[in-house]
Amino acid sequence: MQHPRKKITRKELKEDKFIIATIKAKEYLDKNSKLIIRGIIGLIIVAVIVIFFVRSKKEANAKAATMLGQAQLMLSSAKQTAVLDSLNLIVDRYDGTIAAGKATFLLGKLNWEKNDFENAKKYFKEFIDDYSDETIVTQAALAGYADCLMQEKNYHESAQYYERAAKINPDYPESPGYFFSAAAAYKEAGEYGKAEELAEKIVNDYQNVQIKNKAEILLESLKYGNL
Repeated sequence: MQHPRKKITRKELKEDKFIIATIKAKEYLDKNSKLIIRGIIGLIIVAVIVIFFVRSKKEANAKAATMLGQAQLMLSSAKQTAVLDSLNLIVDRYDGTIAAGKATFLLGKLNWEKNDFENAKKYFKEFIDDYSDETIVTQAALAGYADCLMQEKNYHESAQYYERAAKINPDYPESPGYFFSAAAAYKEAGEYGKAEELAEKIVNDYQNVQIKNKAEILLESLKYGNL
């Protein structure tokens, strides 16, 4: 006599599927164990490299910041040669750190102060290219670079950098002066329209009496010839 066929319950069906999946997973692991182990090792190596890089970056920033502090202390003691050596060391050894950016700017400023415009130009440009942001320090670097270009009688490019400096934040205290320097440089470059535009901006937008007077004189010189 034929016995009736037993009906498979949902629970048994789920258990069968789980067993089949487990068997397949085991077969996959057995077949690809070497590949999986290599992948895990690779991930561990990458993680170690990232941790090492982050830690090294933090250590570099800390060391560079310490050296920068020492250099600034020497600067207050008028040991300028030693300061320049220290700042150059920071720039060379800790390139890319915050302290290296500050050191680069200071090298530009110190060389500018002693009228070494060739080196000042070099460091100001390096700061602008690698470390610039929207702060007053970048504004000063742009203006310093423009000063160096003026020494070379490169009036057009100098005017552009003065204007860039002023436009970082027109409300900065130095901005009207930079706008005036840009206007004067544009005039020297024979770009009278730009010179007039910036001089009028100073007269209309700023309250600095000294700069406004200079801008008004510049406007008069543009209308009636050089004074």
